[in-house]
Amino acid sequence: MRPEEPNQTPGATIGDVAALAGVSIKTVSRVVNRKPNARDVTNGAKLLGVDVSGQLSIAGCDDISLARQLCPTLTTIRQPLSSMAEHAAMVLIGDGQGVASLQGTEVVQAMIKIRESTGPAPG
Repeated sequence: MRPEEPNQTPGATIGDVAALAGVSIKTVSRVVNRKPNARDVTNGAKLLGVDVSGQLSIAGCDDISLARQLCPTLTTIRQPLSSMAEHAAMVLIGDGQGVASLQGTEVVQAMIKIRESTGPAPG
């Protein structure tokens, strides 16, 4: 841990996390910055002998065609991206006077598409 700096909450550095996990700083950076994708995780699990869906569940958040092409096929969340973009544009346009109309939280309907990459929770 590094010493506390003014106006900052003390916490772990990326190096601390890497050391604790026994991996490189680059690996932690990739995870934090969402660089690995579901294919990378699935392939890594297979290389380590981890049973995807038996010991590890993997899910994605964009129901792209790749999700159906992976082995095992990838559980994903399907979001109404077109209507979300349209709604965001309307909020940004606002009342025509440059005043955005969004206040509070917007909730969108999403659908989970269960495929082979997820299994029951342990226990």
